[in-house]
Parts: sequence; C-alpha cells; structure tokens
Amino acid sequence: MELSVKNLEYYYVDGDHNRYIFKDLNVTFKSGIFYTIVGESGSGKTTLLSLLGALDRPKGGDVLLDGKSIYEDMDEYRKTSLGFVFQNYNLIPYLNAVENIELALDIAKSKRSRKDILALLKTVGIDESKTKRVITRLSGGEVQRIALARAISANPPLILADEPTGNLDEDTSDRIVELFIKLAHRFDKCIIVVTHNKHIAKVSDIIYEVDTKNKNLREISKENL
Repeated sequence: MELSVKNLEYYYVDGDHNRYIFKDLNVTFKSGIFYTIVGESGSGKTTLLSLLGALDRPKGGDVLLDGKSIYEDMDEYRKTSLGFVFQNYNLIPYLNAVENIELALDIAKSKRSRKDILALLKTVGIDESKTKRVITRLSGGEVQRIALARAISANPPLILADEPTGNLDEDTSDRIVELFIKLAHRFDKCIIVVTHNKHIAKVSDIIYEVDTKNKNLREISKENL
C-alpha cells in the first residue's frame, strides 16, 4: 500500500488573504512503516491527518491511495481502507465497547466474532468485565483504548491516530506504542500518528515535523527531537 500526497495545498481565508497551512506538499507513506508527525500546537498536524483521512478536502493537489484519489469515493475509502483514532474518541456514548466495535464493523461491511472482539479489547488493555459498561461509565484512558481497538477492528491497511496516548498512563501508553510497531512491522500496516510525545516519535521509523515557515513537512532525525 502507498499513500501519496501530491502538490497538496490547504489554506484558510483570512479577510482578503489566504492563510496557508500547507503549500506544494509532496510526501509518500508506505505500508510496513510506523510514521509520526510532530510540531507545535496549531501548526497543522491534525489538519493534515483530516486530509489524509478524507475528512476534509485540500484546496489544491491530491492524495492518492495506490494511484487512485481518495476523494473520488471518500465514504468507501474511510470504510474499507482506513482506521482513525480521533483525539476526542468519537465513540457512541450509550453503547458499550463491544457494541461500538460491532457497529464500526457493520459500517465497514466486515465481520468478527464476539470472541475475537473481546480478544482485541484485551490486547489494548480492556478486561471483559468492562466491556459491558456504556462508554460514559469508563475512564478517559479506557475510552481511548476502545477507540484504538475500533480503528483496527476491520483490519484496514492504513491507521491514522491523533494523539492516541494523550489520556493514558505510561504503562498503557507503552503497550499501545508496541501495538503500533507490531501492526506496522509484523502485519504490514501503514501507521501515521500525530503526537507531542517524544518517546513515541523516537520509537517510530520515520519522523516528520511540520515546517510552518515553508508550509511543508521535513523529515527529522531522532537526535533532533
């Protein structure tokens, strides 16, 4: 799998001017690699993730999945090719963990047994006793882990995550990062994570920093974090 950003432009209209976030951005993300994107707050990290996830459209340029524009059929792309871990979770609050994942699988036209779903939740640190509680009766960290399980439940080739460990303790955060590494290296997924966490960036394969001056991305070394 290859996700290619071609001559991408994105800006906000500010009075009579266009305030560019990205300009002539070209970058390629490939399967089997764990990427992190870092940068200052407000630099455009989440905006880029929204564009890669077909939640928004660029003002110019394109994003191609294996040569085909993801914007030709955004719904199908999100259903079949993408798992997204949102910073604000986006789970259904009156459903429990299993029901949230079953709903996501139904939308993606994918099937997994309840036994498989429980095993997946256990992998991210959710005990079976907590899977029967509605989302509003769980902690922020537990909800974050369920959101990750939902994102990977349909086995998509691409996982996008916006600050996925922001509400987790250190041990759980390490477990989630290990899972990202495993998904990329053993299961050939393309993992793209936006983070402020230097530890996560340092264990990823490739680090990109948002270059606010040039409205672009630049690859940086772990030593320069």
